[in-house]
Amino acid sequence: MTKHLRLPSWFLPTLCVGLSAATVFGFLGRWNWVLDLFSHFRVVYAWSALLLAGWFL
Repeated sequence: MTKHLRLPSWFLPTLCVGLSAATVFGFLGRWNWVLDLFSHFRVVYAWSALLLAGWFL
C-alpha cells in the first residue's frame, strides 16, 4: 500500500498568491531595482500558472 502525501489546505492558495505577487513585482520592475529582479522570469511564471491551474482542476 502506498502512502499519499497530503499537503495542508493553505499550501495551494499560498502558491497562487505568491505567484501573483511575483508577476506584479515583475511588471513594477521599472521603478525599483529589487522588483526588476522578478521581471526576468515571466515565462517561468506563466508555466507555473498553467501547472497550478491544472492542479486546481
